[in-house]
Amino acid sequence: MSDIEKELGPIIEEFNRSAEAEEAKKQREAYISRHERFKTIVSDVINPSMIEYVRYLNERGQNARINIHWHFFDIIFEIHGNPLRTHGTIGTLEFSQVNDKIKVVEQIRGYSTDELYNEDQITKELVKNKVVNFIKKFFQVYV
Repeated sequence: MSDIEKELGPIIEEFNRSAEAEEAKKQREAYISRHERFKTIVSDVINPSMIEYVRYLNERGQNARINIHWHFFDIIFEIHGNPLRTHGTIGTLEFSQVNDKIKVVEQIRGYSTDELYNEDQITKELVKNKVVNFIKKFFQVYV
């Protein structure tokens, strides 16, 4: 081991460890911040809008529900079709967080569409339009 290594090695190693720790801390803080923003969007905008339509469908004999998976950063609106009329088809409308965007995925009978939105684009009006159009598409297949 050279004299330079003996003199500077420990301090350089400590510096590198602290830089890695700082970067890891920044990444954790960014992750937590994104998660908190998504939780706020779900709690204040998406879930309240979806609940109205779940109630409406369930009151009319349909089977709809909302699943929130905080660990996976998503909220899913599901319709379980009547086995006699829709052969038990399940349709889903999912809002999930992908980095700093919100991804909206609609799946009906094996067909899937998805769109990306900025967080500030997720409004009650957008959610309402997405849910209404999803419900219409789901039931129009069987009319």
